Amino acid sequence: MAASVIASGTQTCTVDTTHLLGSGLTGPSGGAHYALLTDANALVGGEQLTVIISREAFAAGTQRVLWRGVVASGIGGTRVQDSPILRLPEGIDGKFEILQQGGTGRAILWSIERVDG
Repeated sequence: MAASVIASGTQTCTVDTTHLLGSGLTGPSGGAHYALLTDANALVGGEQLTVIISREAFAAGTQRVLWRGVVASGIGGTRVQDSPILRLPEGIDGKFEILQQGGTGRAILWSIERVDG
């Protein structure tokens, strides 16, 4: 399975604010599959990181939340996580967002990877 990083960076979170990662995605000709990798090692006790995956159901439609989940907390556990796969058919828009809750805004490393077999 081929994989390539299409966008990456560090997002310094503002607590309780949703942050768009990258510039959003549009499914290319033939469609594509994407995953978000986050490194939330900076979190400390009482802080958690939520990933939000959204996409259109139909071309030119409204993007709706497809999946939302807490992927890391400041108390133990794995801090590096892959999201569920976002499947984007040709012309369909989607996006990955993160939300930090609790504590002080932390720098979260991230990358969006195109994963196609």
